[in-house]
Amino acid sequence: MPVERCGFGSIKDAVWAKLEAGLSAKLSDKNLLKETRIEVNLNNWTVSLDAYSANGREFTRIRAPFRKKSDIKFKIFHKDFYSTFIKLFGMEDIVLGTPVFDETFIIQGNNPGKIALLFSDKKVQSLMLKENSLLFQLKEDEGWFQNTYKDGVEELYLETEGSITTLTRLRSFYEIFATVLSLLCDLDPACKEMP
Repeated sequence: MPVERCGFGSIKDAVWAKLEAGLSAKLSDKNLLKETRIEVNLNNWTVSLDAYSANGREFTRIRAPFRKKSDIKFKIFHKDFYSTFIKLFGMEDIVLGTPVFDETFIIQGNNPGKIALLFSDKKVQSLMLKENSLLFQLKEDEGWFQNTYKDGVEELYLETEGSITTLTRLRSFYEIFATVLSLLCDLDPACKEMP
């Protein structure tokens, strides 16, 4: 199992336990993350969970620094009219061969084989399909972790539109993030070095 090979399984569970503990006081609030950022540091991992507003819209996101040596990059998001229109003019889309998933999401990246491995996990697909708006990407860190970590550290970033208002949904959102992070560790041994 990938999470065991990269040693991420126990970290994944421990991070969730700390996130859940940080959220327990917020359960009576309408919005679990209203003006709250929860940052968990564990075994040199830093996982940040927060909500923010931009252009009059609210978002919930999870981020973590990720050390990698491979050149893999990806961006996955829900299809909409604009992306469907752009696709007609040549925007590339990685197809996984799962019709419902392929019809719902645009997957862009530079290594179709490795990216297909990341998002072929049926549990990840199922959880992602439950989200109405999703942006998931591995990108060069340009902000939050930039001053804390050395070069060669990138950011795994998962975002959904709206405020997550239940612990059950937040757990599912976190599970998407943690599973893909563990699969990334399996694909790139540099993950074991941790940032």
